[in-house]
Amino acid sequence: MFGSVRCVYKTGNKKVATGKTAGNISEERYSVYNYQGQLVHEKNAVTGEWMDYYLLNGKNIASRKECPELDSDGDWIPDCVEKQWKLDPNNASDALSDLDGDGLSNYYEYAFGLNPNAVDTNGDGDSDLFEVQNGLTEYSLTDDDEDGLTATQEFLVGSDIFDSDSDDDGIPDGQDSEPLFNAVLLISILHLVLN
Repeated sequence: MFGSVRCVYKTGNKKVATGKTAGNISEERYSVYNYQGQLVHEKNAVTGEWMDYYLLNGKNIASRKECPELDSDGDWIPDCVEKQWKLDPNNASDALSDLDGDGLSNYYEYAFGLNPNAVDTNGDGDSDLFEVQNGLTEYSLTDDDEDGLTATQEFLVGSDIFDSDSDDDGIPDGQDSEPLFNAVLLISILHLVLN
């Protein structure tokens, strides 16, 4: 139940904006209506998620949802995406699970812009895993972390698509002959063990 509801009205007694505040601020939402009283924008004031509605002749013909990059559990999947996929935004381990059993973790499904609940997101007969392995997805040739490796190359060697230095050895993955092996860390551990 909402603790308070604010409404703003313009000429003709048409509802233009509302704000709803629950006892828990995490449920604070705002809605904007056009002068005909039709919903055109909604925003969750806490998460930052918002939705725009596009109208033509008074009918909703399209909508666009925006999701902020808030990632509470640090698994590289934004909270609003985890909620949409029915994952726990406070449990990083669910990024490693594979909702559709296609061989790609939820993390890779997100990184490559795929559907974690469909083995073949685009319905072309090739599995998502096949398309990722062969550089056939929309995001296969991107290099989000700017380390010199494409997303497909990072997937094939097992390095992190969003971290330019997956093993934290100071060498970008694209220049590192062993992007998952941190020799500096190994030497430090050996030094501690042997001394």
